[in-house]
Amino acid sequence: MDLSTQLILKDFDTFLDFLNEQAPLELTRDKGVLKGKYLLSLNEKMKSFQTMLASNKHKQDVFTLINTFFFIAEKVQIVLKKTGKKDEKMLHLNVERAKLYDALSENEKYIFC
Repeated sequence: MDLSTQLILKDFDTFLDFLNEQAPLELTRDKGVLKGKYLLSLNEKMKSFQTMLASNKHKQDVFTLINTFFFIAEKVQIVLKKTGKKDEKMLHLNVERAKLYDALSENEKYIFC
């Protein structure tokens, strides 16, 4: 496995770790995606690819790598969207699914992502 592949896998782990540390995260009301303050912080942690000249005013789709990770994690249900007490959309880490992902080999994680 080459270095760029390893960096992507490491970035996905960083993404999941961030979500776990911050969970539950409040999502945007309109599209139910990550808010700018989370995106900037996550973007700074990425090693394989960072969105340049980003600000907290940018939407999630501008952060290409994070956007991709978000929809992968959502599709395989490592993250779950739930409605909070005031009808806000919240993102939670599905600990059971995250454990299953962690148990995969590096090659399996690459195919997964």
